[in-house]
Amino acid sequence: MKLVSLVLVAGVALASPLPRADAAPDVATLGSARATAAAKAYATALTQWAAGKGALEDVGVWSTRWVAALIDVSPRRAPQAFTDHLARMVDLEASVKQHFQAGVSGPYDVDVAAYYRTEAELWHARGTM
Repeated sequence: MKLVSLVLVAGVALASPLPRADAAPDVATLGSARATAAAKAYATALTQWAAGKGALEDVGVWSTRWVAALIDVSPRRAPQAFTDHLARMVDLEASVKQHFQAGVSGPYDVDVAAYYRTEAELWHARGTM
């Protein structure tokens, strides 16, 4: 009888999920971490581009990833995310034009900046990517 009781107790113990000390973060936490990482990568890419050490394309890519991550976390924040992205791309295009006039950037950067600004305007206007 003791063996049967021991087997039943062991079976119940094994069937019960045990809390893990290293439990994975929930989806909301991961989404927020993703948005934060994208914001940091954007800032780094912008700083590196401004210092002549990075590609302009990286700045646009990371701003796009940032807006996508924010919307993924909270779709109701989409209008503000699109507004913020558009402002970043307008500012970027203005900086690129200044760099071009100073002979620091070439026509390719001007075209890339215009593309990202136009894309941001489109997303802002239609309210979706």
